[in-house]
Amino acid sequence: MAYTEVSPCTKVRSCLVARMLPAPLRIGVPQGSVLRPVLFYLYVHPLLSIVDSHSMSHHGYADDTQLYKCSRVSQVPAIIQDVSNCISDVKL
Repeated sequence: MAYTEVSPCTKVRSCLVARMLPAPLRIGVPQGSVLRPVLFYLYVHPLLSIVDSHSMSHHGYADDTQLYKCSRVSQVPAIIQDVSNCISDVKL
């Protein structure tokens, strides 16, 4: 009988391979789908309308969105309240 040594690297490699195996897609859009940008826009459009109503700026790319608001340091407490109100309206 041959002895095969199992090293920590082998265990990590086998763990990573298990994560890369295909899994059935039950919801969402497959990565790389031509519909992905359109469906992302349709999904976030209501969110961005709420953000706009709070005079906040936003920037989106692919499946990432950033919200921001520029102000003077003295206005930070008011900005924090604006962001809190926006989050409340979005229901996060």
